[in-house]
Amino acid sequence: MDRPNLILITTDQMRGDCLSINGTQPVDTPYLDDFGASGARFTGAYCSVPSCIAARASIMTGQTPESHGRPGYKDKVPWEYTTTLPGELQKAGYQTFAVGKMHFYPQRKAMGFERMVLHEANQNWNEGFVDDYHEFVAEKTGGSIVKSDHGLQDNSWVARPWHADEYLHETNWTVTAALDVLRKRDPTRPFFLWLSFIKPHAPADPPQAYWDMYINQAMPPPPVGDWVGEGAQTFVTHDVNASRGKLSDIRLQRARAGYFGLISHIDAQVSRFFNVLQRHLFVHPNEVFSVFTADHGEMLGDHHFWRKTVAYEGSAKVPLLMRGPAEMGIGKGTLVPGVVEHMDVMPTFLDAAGVPIPATVEGRSLLPLARGESLPWRDYIHGEHEGPFGMQYMTDAREKYIWHWKTDEEQLFDLDADPQECANLAAQARCAARLKMWRERMIAHLEPRGGEVVERLKARA
Repeated sequence: MDRPNLILITTDQMRGDCLSINGTQPVDTPYLDDFGASGARFTGAYCSVPSCIAARASIMTGQTPESHGRPGYKDKVPWEYTTTLPGELQKAGYQTFAVGKMHFYPQRKAMGFERMVLHEANQNWNEGFVDDYHEFVAEKTGGSIVKSDHGLQDNSWVARPWHADEYLHETNWTVTAALDVLRKRDPTRPFFLWLSFIKPHAPADPPQAYWDMYINQAMPPPPVGDWVGEGAQTFVTHDVNASRGKLSDIRLQRARAGYFGLISHIDAQVSRFFNVLQRHLFVHPNEVFSVFTADHGEMLGDHHFWRKTVAYEGSAKVPLLMRGPAEMGIGKGTLVPGVVEHMDVMPTFLDAAGVPIPATVEGRSLLPLARGESLPWRDYIHGEHEGPFGMQYMTDAREKYIWHWKTDEEQLFDLDADPQECANLAAQARCAARLKMWRERMIAHLEPRGGEVVERLKARA
């Protein structure tokens, strides 16, 4: 088999349960369902640090947050990695393209990409950065429209339909720009494309057709755990950028309609991308190895949380789909239950391309799992975030242990019986042995670091 073309498709802030093939959220994603059904679907995919920059650093380096140095969200920290996914592929003869949101610093630092077409929301961190999407909209409208005209904010739960023609939406533009890049590629060399959608990250502004799909749809109430404080259950927030707070019923309906609409819009545009790729750019799906995932999730009102940075399933669990040429042996409809994470993306693509995996990479190729091979795999993953709770977590996708060291709080969830994490088992005597096992596992993982976090946990043991 000739070296395959490689495509990584990511979304920003997409929950792992927001594929209709999962049947757990009222969202319709027929094309992504087909993507998963024609290859492998990883049911235990997690983000080790559930925020944008840290997740992308793990994808780019194949390393844990502890190794790449981003255990939380920090703007304007230089990307000083010498070994990256596009860099290794470029050295092996691949053309490397980045389209959409990258979140590198300084902005437009190449990181191994030969060509970058970028949209970084409203972030302009270094003098002279030009956002390609903003230039596109200005050119097409003569400067009469900007994306923020609708009045929504970039981390808000407020939602409404997109205010301009659909072709001007960020999601459409991302596919248009990617197809233009591939149309102008060198046909004698294989390519690697990172196609990075900035949605369904807020603002929740899907085109009207996708808003209409959900605004009047009956939806189950979001889960609220027995561990959620009484005040949080009754307090209705009026902070439009709140990371925690209960919404009125109509505001909650709009927020979820906007979010699900953005996902269905992405689904349609992924379909458009592959249709044009095959019919007009003459790249057949059998010549492409593709992975679809997200940088992190979105709490969407679960337990009255919004956005990310917490360890709960809505925030930390992500979709991960894979398909490739028949010669790779990825069975159709393969379900992979083991725990996987972003640091596995880099070695997976290098393995698919037949490129050696550098010693700096700590993740593992997912291709053997997708082929159904039986091999020893990790027992759990560790995640963290420096945010307000000082969150540390571990999961094997069947149970989850969370240690909030700043608030001195432990949580233990049985994900098989309670996938929405409504019952905290940490205080139940029948679960004492399981809690002790997870706590000791966390202590052993953190012990080499030393410091206040592990000392507080050891004091509980």
